[in-house]
Amino acid sequence: AALLARGRAYADAAAVAALDAAGFQACLDLCLEQLAESVCCAVALQNALADLLEGPVDPAHVVSNAPQRLRDATDSDATEAREGCRQLCEGALKRVGRLVGARRDQNARLALGDLRRVWASALAFAEAVERATGEPALALRSALVAQARAFLEHRHREAKAALVACLDSEKWGQVDVAPARQARVDALASGRALLEDAGDKADAAPPAPRSKKDLRPAAVNQRRFKCVWSACVALDRVLDALAAAAA
Repeated sequence: AALLARGRAYADAAAVAALDAAGFQACLDLCLEQLAESVCCAVALQNALADLLEGPVDPAHVVSNAPQRLRDATDSDATEAREGCRQLCEGALKRVGRLVGARRDQNARLALGDLRRVWASALAFAEAVERATGEPALALRSALVAQARAFLEHRHREAKAALVACLDSEKWGQVDVAPARQARVDALASGRALLEDAGDKADAAPPAPRSKKDLRPAAVNQRRFKCVWSACVALDRVLDALAAAAA
């Protein structure tokens, strides 16, 4: 039975890892919705139980599934039930952390916008549980920190590989700086790079050939500079890193 359960767990992890970004986001949102409802109901039931055990109240005015804070209890039975409710909330956080961790390698290769949506959903759930229990969601936040570290390490390796490949084939000739790339230069020079979502907008290939007299230089603070392709690649990698840091 233990081996069968372990086999099912491996199969489930493989199925989660095989999902694309949209599929995993839908799976995550569905799981979080169900877990949030369970946490909300458990906290509401615990608070109602504590009220009923500690004094005469009308049950119709006590039981409510609206989000609320897990209250302290003085009755011994209510205190024991409160600890069970707290463990349920902690277990829900660990489950979400394991779900995110099951796609550590896949999420590290996501586009920044897709990963932001994963973070936003998971952090919203963590904050909701923290409001309910009054305790930090360490298990889930630790999983998200590990995921962020894996994402940044993957981005760094990609950036180094791209720059090395570019330098190995660099012809050291002037390239055209198109308006889209000039806008990225302006964003970096003005400090707007941390405020704008430019993390996944880099051009992967050199610009189309133009006659030498029509090549546009890069403008930085009203000064013009001739630009080689490796400098454009380095600019893109810097903006990628800033966008990831701003996320």
